[in-house]
Amino acid sequence: MGINFQNVDFKYAKKASHKQLDNVSLNIDEKDEFIAIVGHTGSGKSTLVQHMNALLFANSGNITIFDTKVVRNKKIKLKPIRKHVGLVFQFPEYQVFETTVLDDIMFGPKNFGKTTDLAKELAIKASQLVGLDEELLTRSPFTLSGGQMRKVAIAGALAIDPDILILDEPTVGLDPKGKIELMELLLAMQNKTHKSIIIISHDMNIVAKYTKRIMVMHSGKLVFDGSKEALFNNEALLKEYNLDLPTAAYLAKELKAMHLIDYDSLPLTKEELTHIILGDSCNE
Repeated sequence: MGINFQNVDFKYAKKASHKQLDNVSLNIDEKDEFIAIVGHTGSGKSTLVQHMNALLFANSGNITIFDTKVVRNKKIKLKPIRKHVGLVFQFPEYQVFETTVLDDIMFGPKNFGKTTDLAKELAIKASQLVGLDEELLTRSPFTLSGGQMRKVAIAGALAIDPDILILDEPTVGLDPKGKIELMELLLAMQNKTHKSIIIISHDMNIVAKYTKRIMVMHSGKLVFDGSKEALFNNEALLKEYNLDLPTAAYLAKELKAMHLIDYDSLPLTKEELTHIILGDSCNE
């Protein structure tokens, strides 16, 4: 078992009328999941993933992370939980604080009891995994670009070797090339390590191309949990929760309405749409 929620409720203030999480139940496998959590600002996405890393504790319901029941109790050791589930925040500058990039990546392993030599070995391995140039390791993390700093934050999470890696808006602020490079890096990493990856994202093009499963949050409720194909073919649900189609899917619908192309399965990516267009052209 990876992460399991059963009827989880949470409010930041006891007397608040609005729940940030409202009767949420879900299950996430420890390997080979690639999940996107989507929903508008204030829907509960970030609150949800902070419960997955035991940064927040449910007011009611049950959360189990790798067979450990997560409760606000001094007897519960949180370090093992956080070793299983790594979390990278939306703004990487909030996660980096050491003098050099290498020291920053080493912090996690050292915090979990690794020797300095082993922490350094794990940090270098993690930096290579995310594609950080070796010459950057001796620099201050605050001299790096946004994309480089994000890689440092991801490497810091990977250095503790979590089973599940969660990233809050990993592509925000990156240019189109940077977005693709980061997502391809995550995909290659998963193919190599089989870790489960969870991303929070507003970018439906990224969601459609890279993830397999989507969770939709709305007003603290988990209103959809299923395949990306099921979500993007559900026009009523997309309209109800004001969710956008990926660009390729939107264009495909427009082209089909104009009788310029036809398809049985809605294309979700540029590559899938190109295949349909070229296929139709070849058949003419």
